Amino acid sequence: MRRLIASRISTNAPRYRSGFTLIELLAVIAVLAILLSVAIPVIRPALKDRKLRETSRLLNAYVAGVQARAAELGRPVGVILVRGSSGNARDKYQCTEIFTAEVPAPYAGDVVNSRAIINSDGVITFTYSSLLRTLVKTGDLFSLRLDHKDPLYLCLCTGVNTATFQNPLPTSPPLTSHPEHYQKRLTGVPFQIYRTPTRSTAAPLQLPNGVAIDLSVSGMGFQGYHFSPDSKLGSGNITIMFAANGSVDSVFIGGEPQDRLSKIYLLVGRVNQIKAAGMQDPDSTDPFKRPTQSDRDRANLPDPANTWFTINPKTGHIRNSANRADLVGAPPANLGTGILQARQDAIQGIGVGGR
Repeated sequence: MRRLIASRISTNAPRYRSGFTLIELLAVIAVLAILLSVAIPVIRPALKDRKLRETSRLLNAYVAGVQARAAELGRPVGVILVRGSSGNARDKYQCTEIFTAEVPAPYAGDVVNSRAIINSDGVITFTYSSLLRTLVKTGDLFSLRLDHKDPLYLCLCTGVNTATFQNPLPTSPPLTSHPEHYQKRLTGVPFQIYRTPTRSTAAPLQLPNGVAIDLSVSGMGFQGYHFSPDSKLGSGNITIMFAANGSVDSVFIGGEPQDRLSKIYLLVGRVNQIKAAGMQDPDSTDPFKRPTQSDRDRANLPDPANTWFTINPKTGHIRNSANRADLVGAPPANLGTGILQARQDAIQGIGVGGR
């Protein structure tokens, strides 16, 4: 009985629980707000740099996949660096979208007896061939191999079944260096037509928001900026084709094959730091404009957080290297000299660990 009464008394007795007062909660929130205000400016640059590093990894993986595809097919496969098209002044100076390109299988005519007849003026007439009516149109360039063994020649389609020789490809001797075959070609020889690379149906690579390949200072060779729309090569898309062994097979700018292949340098930077001609800022075209407090006043070339993505044309080896902005110093009078300094790690083959 006593136990029952004691249990009822203990059950009905009021309970007191410990907790935080409103003042204590407000004090904790205030401390957290202060810590965040101090931490965010420190963390923000690291988050921006992380995007750049991630883009370098994405590029590395995408190009490696393209090289593997070329080895699988046994013919060239590559990437198309597409210039922007939103109407912004920076568009033609940047690339934020990359597509896969493939060379269609060689075409040798519709029937076994298809032939290429070459007259004394160098005009080519194709027999039993409908390709020149459909896949290759008047004004298009293509490569031609005669008799299944000759070098590749660059040709221009001039009609539904005719073409003319252009400047030979870099590894091709002129047609006149084969006099022993000349008479045979007057009556017709077997041929193979290799068309220019075309965009495949593979999913493109979209670079992270705010990050782009800065084409204004990208190009071939230690000092080259061939991919700039202000260069003599124009503002066409850039196509880099890889052979089955992984090496660079060819480079096209605006559909035109380039005669000389050398190491390819692509600067991965920020969109808002691309210096484009025609922008309102009078100094916007200066790729060496030094950083200030505002990101809008910076350029990609003097930014040490950016990276160079390089491709060795002979081996196809790809590498990410630091942008040596510390070596650029004061803006040099020669753009090529400054680019040479910024590419020092990439030139010397020094990669960035973990990227």
